[in-house]
Amino acid sequence: MAAPAAINPVEIRLRQLLLEEFQSNTSKPAWVAAGGTGIAIRWNQFSLTPQMKAATNEIGQRLGCHTCNTRLEIDADQPWVGDHFPPTELNISARAALDVAFEGKDVNAKTYMLRPQCNSCSYQQAATVRRLNSMTSTEIVKWLNSDANMKLEVFMLINGVSEGKVGVDAIQSSGPKVTSTEGYRIQQLGIANGCHSDPSHRFPANTYHADHIWPQELCTSYMEQVLLHLNLLNHRPAQQELRPQCPRCSGNQGGKLKQIADYAQQYATQHNITFYK
Repeated sequence: MAAPAAINPVEIRLRQLLLEEFQSNTSKPAWVAAGGTGIAIRWNQFSLTPQMKAATNEIGQRLGCHTCNTRLEIDADQPWVGDHFPPTELNISARAALDVAFEGKDVNAKTYMLRPQCNSCSYQQAATVRRLNSMTSTEIVKWLNSDANMKLEVFMLINGVSEGKVGVDAIQSSGPKVTSTEGYRIQQLGIANGCHSDPSHRFPANTYHADHIWPQELCTSYMEQVLLHLNLLNHRPAQQELRPQCPRCSGNQGGKLKQIADYAQQYATQHNITFYK
């Protein structure tokens, strides 16, 4: 009598995670019933064009998130960005120049605070910081002093509308990375106070993510082999599409897919399936 097959805990957990992902990464029936459909793309279309993202976002503006039906314009409970002050990515030269341009407003503090920021201001700030880091101190001071509107915009992005009071509209930061506890507290401040760079921004997000309805992490050649081994490739939909997804659902899905990738690579190693990290 043949011995029973050994239990493979990696396979069991991977199969469980994949089946959960297949079930959760579907569009809400109400979203589909309202006429929801995505933008068709190739299976291996990993890099998206601005036009694809814009077309997907137009669908989101009409129908909301395909995963949870959330409409961003009425949901203040999306994830706010925990913004460090002073900005951690600013180099020393840029900080010194801003200190001069803003006439003593200190951006060289040795301790950091965290304040809530919306996605729109966060993207703008990141672009501004990259530009400042590419300039000399003299160029920064000259640039800001020659354009009062730009100077005010940079000031608001980096300093915010207030100096920041711990416990009121800011929290003390423990380091350059936002911890889960700090992130939770930032969400509460964001819901209460809005974006620290622009308080008129009462909602954290106004742009939907373009979600691959068959997650792109599952479209690699090694994942196809893994799914074939597990007899799960039949779950793949007939067509690959982009559908609008809110940042909260996108973040949740990203965490799950990271787990899937970790287990899939272990499974691939066990079965001599070549993969690239």
